[in-house]
Amino acid sequence: MTTPTVTEAVTLGHAWDVYHRVMNAEWHRDGDAIREALDRLLGSLETYSDVLHDVTHPASAYPELEYDDDAFDRALSMAAQDAAEWADELDRLVPVAAEVAA
Repeated sequence: MTTPTVTEAVTLGHAWDVYHRVMNAEWHRDGDAIREALDRLLGSLETYSDVLHDVTHPASAYPELEYDDDAFDRALSMAAQDAAEWADELDRLVPVAAEVAA
């Protein structure tokens, strides 16, 4: 079984931290956008885990990788990148300062 790279581990750790922070914060403004970003972030984290643990084939998660010899590593990298982007979006939508003020 493959383990995440250091970069992926840091990225995924940050993404989970953001997910939990936002889930525990009080947010009302932009509620639909936050909910969508949370769903997308969780989906990316689940995709990473499912590919890593052979629950999902890399090409099922990312069809463009169907004939790629490096599909497993690329799918993990793509899922980690997706998670990072959604975590960044949630940081924008629910800044740490807003959580502290709540």
